[in-house]
Amino acid sequence: MPKGGYKTNQLAPTFGVVTKKSQNYFAMNLVFRRKNYKVASLVAAAFNGPRPNGHDVSHKDEDSLNNTPSNLVYETRKANLNRPKIKEYHRAVCREKMAA
Repeated sequence: MPKGGYKTNQLAPTFGVVTKKSQNYFAMNLVFRRKNYKVASLVAAAFNGPRPNGHDVSHKDEDSLNNTPSNLVYETRKANLNRPKIKEYHRAVCREKMAA
């Protein structure tokens, strides 16, 4: 503390919280100091180097819970969205919206 005293840790980090974004997509987030970090982004930055401009972290096997460094690559958003499982997911979402 700048002027002495002590500070209690009021913001305990949560490790490996799996959030369900939709029926087919899960994400692992790390919450620290009220900021969300995607585990895939942290692992890719640590093992594959900094993210190039205009690129996103992509999973080679399209399993969003598999965050091993060998499974993560940097790709453009267009290349990432053209993966087969992601295309099928977006088609299903569009079908649900059209049916509603």
